[in-house]
Amino acid sequence: MLAALLLFVAPDSSGLGDVKTAGLVGEATGYFGLSAWLVGVIYGPILGGIYSGTRRRGAEGKVQFPYGPFLPAGVLVALLLIGP
Repeated sequence: MLAALLLFVAPDSSGLGDVKTAGLVGEATGYFGLSAWLVGVIYGPILGGIYSGTRRRGAEGKVQFPYGPFLPAGVLVALLLIGP
């Protein structure tokens, strides 16, 4: 849901792979309940933010990295914290 919103707010910021991955993440965590979905939705962007904060900035001061891998990482954290 957040990735789809990002696509409409800033269309050049992400590709459609993030939106597709977000749909699968929603289905995977939704199967385990609302609490797993909330943890997955919260921890994906947190992990992405931590990673981008540790990256070296380019010449323009921007950090570019794929956001898609952090969505399943948030699900993994959710399943480890909440459990199946």
